[in-house]
Amino acid sequence: MIIRQMNVSDLEEVARIEKVSNPEPWTYADFEDSLAKEDGTILMLTAVDEVSNQIFGYLVLYTASGESEIVTIAVAPDFRRRGIAESLIEEVLDISQKSSLYIEEINLEVRFSNEPARKLYEKCGFEIVGQRPNFYHNPKEDAILMKRIVNA
Repeated sequence: MIIRQMNVSDLEEVARIEKVSNPEPWTYADFEDSLAKEDGTILMLTAVDEVSNQIFGYLVLYTASGESEIVTIAVAPDFRRRGIAESLIEEVLDISQKSSLYIEEINLEVRFSNEPARKLYEKCGFEIVGQRPNFYHNPKEDAILMKRIVNA
């Protein structure tokens, strides 16, 4: 598996994975719009089989003024529990420590009920810093806010 920058040819499969992974999924157009931005504030990564070019998962990170947010991350159902999401997060952490984009912290929101994701984020060094009541709508649910300090 390799992790590389997302490109336009990935978007159809990325949007398909998003649709089966998230109750409130991004659309193809959402990914396309983010990919088209050229201001350097978006990092879009894809985990890919280097032989078949099959996409296993992806991560989208927005950055502004030293703070970043993982806005969406997912792994195709057939490839979950294989360390792909953790590898994507580790790549983001590595990039954020070496990048010309100075990133002090990375934030994310996760559904209260998504215990596997919360455990993964904690394993990757994220800490719970708050809660947003009724943040999600399908179904209605609180969001847990998590943060990881990268460069203090």
